[in-house]
Amino acid sequence: MEDKYTKILAWIITTVAVIIGMKWTGSAWCLWALFIPAMIE
Repeated sequence: MEDKYTKILAWIITTVAVIIGMKWTGSAWCLWALFIPAMIE
């Protein structure tokens, strides 16, 4: 049960970080960071 919530939290934190990065840099290159939680097993 904890593992499911850990993955959800990782996705939420990464998504927020990507949005902030895109606003700050004005570039879509930050979207590559969304592969990080996808690689969590």
